[in-house]
Amino acid sequence: MNTTGRPNVTPRHFTSLRDYLDALRDLGDLREVDFEVDTNLEIGAFIRRTHETYGPAPLFTNIRGHAGYRVLGAPLSYSSLPEARMARVALALGLDPRTKLRSTDKPMPIGVSE
Repeated sequence: MNTTGRPNVTPRHFTSLRDYLDALRDLGDLREVDFEVDTNLEIGAFIRRTHETYGPAPLFTNIRGHAGYRVLGAPLSYSSLPEARMARVALALGLDPRTKLRSTDKPMPIGVSE
């Protein structure tokens, strides 16, 4: 555990979506949604609201008419962790979830190979 009470997640490259889900779960940034949801507008509305309110990534496990299937919403959206809003993107890139990602106004140079 770190000083925020959240478990430490070791940066690594994931070999499967299950590994990524486990890392989000360990970080406390995954919410399993077990109640029944509909694919017609309901899942999309839930994901949009989760993104807008910085909620944990929703993992829908009970989808009407699609038994046995799961849907992960907002896998690269802002994290629910106030101290690490870009944690999901950082994890997906194999970085420490506390990595600060910043933008720049400078364009990236384009490499030309001959």
